[in-house]
Amino acid sequence: MSSKKPADEKVSNVPPFGLRMLPELKDRIAAAAAENGRSMNAEIVARLQATLEQDWDTPIEIVQLKPIGLSRAAAAALLGVSTMALDDLVRTGELPPPKHLGSEVIFPREAIEQAAREWLGVEADDDPITIVHKIKPSRT
Repeated sequence: MSSKKPADEKVSNVPPFGLRMLPELKDRIAAAAAENGRSMNAEIVARLQATLEQDWDTPIEIVQLKPIGLSRAAAAALLGVSTMALDDLVRTGELPPPKHLGSEVIFPREAIEQAAREWLGVEADDDPITIVHKIKPSRT
């Protein structure tokens, strides 16, 4: 059995196709081609084929991730207090202090949610509608 491709499938029989691209993209393709042991042309063709062969009709699962932290305003809103009252709760040690990430102030989500559950008297597995109906007047 011969492993040669039929004459009409040879790369030399494929007419050239000019392609314009930004130098940064060209550099990325060149690096990927070198890493995969292919020419730039083979890299581009392989990536295009993979994209076209992708089954875009198959549903995918979308997962919603919970943030690990809450902004100052979000933490205060979840607790039903003003941001000034939130700061007081941190100063008195009732809540853990926030982390400072650059100019952002991030409160630990789990600690704030736990405090909200305790203050509102709701169970950990209560759904959001149940929690909304049990919200007490603001602590401020």
